[in-house]
Amino acid sequence: MASLRERVQDHFERQRYLLVFLAILAILAATSFVQATPHVPVLLLVALTGIAYGPLRLGGGPPWMQVVFFILIGLRVTGLWIRSTDWVMVSDASILGLFVIGSIAILRDVLTQPLVGIDTILGGCSVYLLAGICFGLAFSLVESLKPGSFLMDGQVLTSEYMHRLPELMYLSFVVLTSVGFGDILPASSPARGLVTFEAIFGQLYLAILVARLVSLQSSRTTE
Repeated sequence: MASLRERVQDHFERQRYLLVFLAILAILAATSFVQATPHVPVLLLVALTGIAYGPLRLGGGPPWMQVVFFILIGLRVTGLWIRSTDWVMVSDASILGLFVIGSIAILRDVLTQPLVGIDTILGGCSVYLLAGICFGLAFSLVESLKPGSFLMDGQVLTSEYMHRLPELMYLSFVVLTSVGFGDILPASSPARGLVTFEAIFGQLYLAILVARLVSLQSSRTTE
C-alpha cells in the first residue's frame, strides 16, 4: 500500500500543469495591479519560480539548466532592489530567461507524452500564455534599449517601469491572439520585428499544438 507521501506526489505528478496554469493566470491578473502594489514583483517572482523550476525538476532537466535557473533568480532579485536603468534591463532579461526555461521544459514534456489528458492540454496552454509574457518582457527590453519604440495613443510610453510593463504585456497578448486593437503601436524597426514574429508564432503554435494533440489522441484510439 502506497504511503501518504507517495500518494500526494503521484497526485501532483498527474496534475502538475494545473498549478502552473493557475500560477500564470495569477501573474497576469497581478500585473494589472503592479503599479499600485509594490510587493507584486516579489509575488511574481515566487510564482515564476514555481512555473520555471517545477516543470524543469519534474521533467528531469539537465543540471546545467538548473544552475542557470538559479543564477537568473539571483539577478532578478537584485534587479528588484536596484532600480537603475541598467539593472532594469538585467532584471527583464533574467525573468525572460526564467520563463523561456520554463516554457522549454513544459513544451518538451508535453510533446513527448504518449497519451493526451487534461494535464497535457493545460501544459500546452501554459506554454501559450508564457509566450505572451515572454514577448511582453522582450518589448520592455526593446523600450529600455531604445525609448520611443512603442507609442500609446500617439504618445511615447512612460519611462516608469512599473507603469510601462502592464501596457506592454497587454500589447503582447493583443498581438499573440491577433485581436489588434491598435491603441499601442510599434514605432521602431526592432519593435515591429518582434511584433511580427509574435503574431506569426501565435498562429503557428496553435496549429502545430492542436495537430500534435490530435495525432496523439488518434494513435491512442487506434491501438
